[in-house]
Amino acid sequence: TAENNSLFFENTQRLSKNNRCKTFDFLNETPETFTITKYFEEFSLENYEKLTLKIKYDSSIPSSDDYMTVSFERIEKNGNPKTAVKYTLSSEQLNQIRDKGWINLQVDLKNKKVNWGNLEKINLKTVPELLKIQLHTSDKTSLSIDEVSLNGSRPYIVLQDKTKAGWNHTG
Repeated sequence: TAENNSLFFENTQRLSKNNRCKTFDFLNETPETFTITKYFEEFSLENYEKLTLKIKYDSSIPSSDDYMTVSFERIEKNGNPKTAVKYTLSSEQLNQIRDKGWINLQVDLKNKKVNWGNLEKINLKTVPELLKIQLHTSDKTSLSIDEVSLNGSRPYIVLQDKTKAGWNHTG
């Protein structure tokens, strides 16, 4: 969705035999905020160390007002979103990644850090089902999204108490 009457196009690109990505081309000449949403099967973040979003960002030099916010959310029964992870890339950070090809925006869930951007929130108890990207851009921009992945699963061990009782009577 867009705030005003700017145009944007979505298409699917084939990256390899079995891999496709979504590409969004935003055609605006004035500052606009675009929102991309994608629902997926819910997943728990608690047993993983890293959450990665693989993107490609192409643009002219971003203005000082440009930014991109990435959030993983769950929509509650009352319709309000509950945020599991949220981070924002500033204009300066967008400028650093523009035209670099595919990059991984990675959230270190264990240490609560991001490799690009500024981490705003992590709530590992919230099980996300929605990816939301808000892109505020002042010029023509292209954003491609390849995949979301979870890495570094932690071992899960179930321990049980075992009680053994016996009785022996002699005589």
